[in-house]
Amino acid sequence: AVALAFLFFGSGRENMTLGFQISLTGSLICGFAMLLLADGPKSVTRRDWLALAIGVVGLMTSSVFVAVVVGFGMTTLLRRGVRIAAFYALSLGAIYLPWYVAYGRDSAAPIEVNGQTFRFLGSMLWAVFDALVQGGVGALLVVLVGVGLGTAVHRAWRAGIWAEAALPLGFCAAWLTYATLVALGRAQLPHASGAAGRLVHISAALVLPVVAMGIEELARRRTLLGVAALVPLAIGVPRNLDRLSETSILFRASPELASAIAHSPFADDVPANVRPLQDNPFNPPATAGWLARQAETGRIPE
Repeated sequence: AVALAFLFFGSGRENMTLGFQISLTGSLICGFAMLLLADGPKSVTRRDWLALAIGVVGLMTSSVFVAVVVGFGMTTLLRRGVRIAAFYALSLGAIYLPWYVAYGRDSAAPIEVNGQTFRFLGSMLWAVFDALVQGGVGALLVVLVGVGLGTAVHRAWRAGIWAEAALPLGFCAAWLTYATLVALGRAQLPHASGAAGRLVHISAALVLPVVAMGIEELARRRTLLGVAALVPLAIGVPRNLDRLSETSILFRASPELASAIAHSPFADDVPANVRPLQDNPFNPPATAGWLARQAETGRIPE
């Protein structure tokens, strides 16, 4: 049921429908693949080498993977100890850090920590809960995260086996690291929003597993509690489904402008392959010739 909420998460439709967003979703795919592979004994196995290879690919996707590696490192440390965690951290660090020093830092956004940074961080942390349920009842999801994380930590502390809490702690560490890095890099930008779809989609992927753990814990106590805990997610599904059908504003052109160009008496004076609507890479790549043909057939009214 929780997976369905993510499958139909229309608030994050940019990452689901735009091909170039594979850079962000690729970071998640690599991170989750590493989590699945790197569960084993406290010695390096062939699965670890495969996971490390996937990690190298992950480094080439996006900066999101840096946050994912932080969560992965915490999970691996608690599950398998310092030796295996160091195997991954040193190997991936030996690749990433020289690249960052030589190339990455030149294009990195300047870091400025002030009140705006913390406001952006707070809005980004809340945005994922608000987007999942489409309203103020997102606070109930915060409670479920607390139940999932708190119960796992309490159980691990009592048993003295911290591997029991490795996954929820790892996911929360990845989410908080991701939100912090985004806030440090984007909070000072004009019109930057912590509720942008591409951001809440990544947050949802990292938060929902912990929400599921909270629901599972409630269901262990009483089945009815577990069912009731699914209600907030169910509330948000219809609106998120509607948002899946919305066209991204990046790919909309002014209908008046398109009509004026298509019916312009000067349309024949420009090369047919000119793209008059595409004043930036995200606008529709319609050519002048195509617009003129659509006008002739009546598909673009005056």
